[in-house]
Amino acid sequence: MELGISPSTIEQGLAVVKNQITRGPGGQLTAHPSPASRTLEEEGNTRPMLDLKTIREHTESVKEGIRSKAEDPARIDEILTLDEKRRQLVQHSESLKSRKNTVSADVAALKAKKEDATALIEDMRAVADEIKTIDTELAGTEEMLRAVLLTIPNIPHPSVPIGKGPAENKVIAEWGDDTPTDSALRPHWELMEKLKIIDFARGTKITGRGFPSMWGKARAWKGR
Repeated sequence: MELGISPSTIEQGLAVVKNQITRGPGGQLTAHPSPASRTLEEEGNTRPMLDLKTIREHTESVKEGIRSKAEDPARIDEILTLDEKRRQLVQHSESLKSRKNTVSADVAALKAKKEDATALIEDMRAVADEIKTIDTELAGTEEMLRAVLLTIPNIPHPSVPIGKGPAENKVIAEWGDDTPTDSALRPHWELMEKLKIIDFARGTKITGRGFPSMWGKARAWKGR
């Protein structure tokens, strides 16, 4: 079945699924392999920004939202195609499992009467094989669907202006006087490093950008 999904889209999503990156309490980064048995309904450390229900019920709004972020809205059509295939496979699998249960009951009834159940047993084996095939295809479809979902960003609020970068941001309000009164004034981050209460370079080296290392009085303040 041709779904028209670009290989790069699938590879990008699968890379996230198979190597989920989380930051521990100490700031360390850890890669977690994705369990083969994970389904779309299970919550993992890495989850899609948008759920399937939102995409199904607000398709055009979602497309417009990701278009404003310079993302390809065609990915939403890919998701809906995979979702429809997944739902059909689930329905087929459940129907076969119901049939298998019925056949199993019929076999038990025939055996209780000491009648030949060979034909039904063969039928049950064929149904079991078909269920296995369907479930394998379902697992692959779910993984592909999750992969594409992980490439979809969150949609912006309608009030957010569309732009290509910070230069196109709109100023909503201004207050105070930003005219420098003293050329010797220093920003707070320089003052903190000068006072040796925060070390940005060490924090970046240990835990990554945005996690400064605190020293002396700064550690005491943080603990209050």
